Amino acid sequence: MHHEFSRAGGELVAFALPLVQYFDEPQLRALIASFEADGCAIYDPHTWVLEDGGMKQVDEAQLSFKQTADPLGLMNPGKLRAWDERVLGIPGGGL
Repeated sequence: MHHEFSRAGGELVAFALPLVQYFDEPQLRALIASFEADGCAIYDPHTWVLEDGGMKQVDEAQLSFKQTADPLGLMNPGKLRAWDERVLGIPGGGL
């Protein structure tokens, strides 16, 4: 396990990264599910879609920032599923 410590909201928090060797996607997903079942928040580095990596759900502040910074959705297309669905009308957020 790789551990890091930081401050979040004025509190000292610990983060851990299990360094494991896995064989295939189902085994990786099962490992992630086991950590989530134990109450761990997972920020999955194996995806480039924001909602799949750890945010799980994008809020209005994030969508508003995206609208301000990238009104045409030209930067990182497909990275923010909520943007694709709401603004571009692409179901499932795939381009």
